[in-house]
Amino acid sequence: QSLGLDHLADAEKTLEQAAGRKLDTDDLRADRYNIAFLKADRSGMEREAVKAQGKSGAEAMMSDKESLVLAYFGHLQQARAKSRRAVDLAEQAAQRETAAQYEAGAAVREALFGNAGEAKHHASAALELSKNREVEYGAALALCLAGDTSSAETRVNDLEKRFGEDTSVRFSYLPTVRALLALKPRKSSKAIELLQAAVPY
Repeated sequence: QSLGLDHLADAEKTLEQAAGRKLDTDDLRADRYNIAFLKADRSGMEREAVKAQGKSGAEAMMSDKESLVLAYFGHLQQARAKSRRAVDLAEQAAQRETAAQYEAGAAVREALFGNAGEAKHHASAALELSKNREVEYGAALALCLAGDTSSAETRVNDLEKRFGEDTSVRFSYLPTVRALLALKPRKSSKAIELLQAAVPY
């Protein structure tokens, strides 16, 4: 929670306390990696990545995180290889929903880089593995950013139909994608109006 609120010192103190109690979960390792990234501590990032090797769930998660960092620094080919590794490891561990989330994340990344074809490919692969709310949202977001508004609208309507009472879907996922859809015909005032539902959250 401290990390999410950008309180790095508090987050580091909590992680030190966890280490003192010999706690070392995948999530804690991921948090240490995130802090190392935010501090531009490459050796710290590498240390956490090495610790995750050979532990299927941990290595998959770390490969996904490494793909994000590689993309951040513009190393797209290497980022793609790490994403593929994350998906493969998750599938080997029979974690289809996790693999689908990694595919959806790759779809959004490719869309943000302007690679519409790759974005659509990853979105389709994600939806073949799972249609949970996060995966369908990621796919809808990627498809919209990639210019496939028809498919994005289909996905967002399905989200509303299946998860319409879910707080995250109703007040975050749906407004976000529908606002993006409204921007395609340059209806910026409509996009702003659609995002008002998310403001209180």
